[in-house]
Amino acid sequence: MSFKKPTTLLRQANVALHKKLGLDEPVDKRPRHTDRMTILSPGVTIAYHKRKGEDYPTAQMKNACLAGARRAQAAVAKAANVLAGVSMLRQKESDILTRTLAAHFNLVEGDLANGTLSDNTKDKSFALSDMGKHDRRWVIEKIRKQMLHLSFHLNTGMYLIDIDPTNRKTAGGAVVDPTQADPNEEAYVIGHTSLKRGCGYRNGEIHINFDELKTYSPNSYARVIIHEACHKYLEADDHEVFDATDNDNHPAYAHQGIYASLPLLQRLTNADCIAWTAISLYAGAVKMATPAAYHPDWENS
Repeated sequence: MSFKKPTTLLRQANVALHKKLGLDEPVDKRPRHTDRMTILSPGVTIAYHKRKGEDYPTAQMKNACLAGARRAQAAVAKAANVLAGVSMLRQKESDILTRTLAAHFNLVEGDLANGTLSDNTKDKSFALSDMGKHDRRWVIEKIRKQMLHLSFHLNTGMYLIDIDPTNRKTAGGAVVDPTQADPNEEAYVIGHTSLKRGCGYRNGEIHINFDELKTYSPNSYARVIIHEACHKYLEADDHEVFDATDNDNHPAYAHQGIYASLPLLQRLTNADCIAWTAISLYAGAVKMATPAAYHPDWENS
């Protein structure tokens, strides 16, 4: 089901009214690039700019987007359940959870994360004296809450806006030059500036490059969506780490060597750590794009 965006209809009606009254065309204070919406499924809606004479977005783009969105919904839900089994039901850690925590949170049994943890014992027996302590289950519970938060938002409805970088002349209400755009930019969320709020309405929507991601596997597409959802709904960041190779700070993405040096507390609010964890727990295997296997793991995890 496709239709014009309500904001586009209102803008057109306002312009038509001014013309009928012989008035100058009203100034568009917030020019928008997208003008059409399509409901791909009851829980997934996309917005894009309709191109005259073209089938855009193509069926391949829509199918990939829907598959990625559904996988994102399923992945965060499953991850929340797996984590809840350990933190709330006191179940033993599965092998995949142990390996995923080691890969994406550097949570290795016995390692106190430079004093961040008071204890890091796997499958530790319950004790009242442990309540309130920063131990291994405290970390797992922190991650579980974030997965549950993501699952609530993504599974109650997802709205994805096409980046359309090489055609977009406006962004965020400002004029942009499409010739200066990066055609390979995957996705972004405008407005996440703090780790204090966690309210998606305070931030911009999730923008996805429909053309760039049309060949991504459902897992990789989902990972991009979850990563951006972390920015939107969790106020998670792309934490930076100092890289000695060029004496500069860079975001610690999973495909980079500096990922391994990200401290535990920053990992708990790092979008890539959360996104790759969700995909790993869903897939039943540790997923990540390492420096040696950036491609094709990034696109086909």
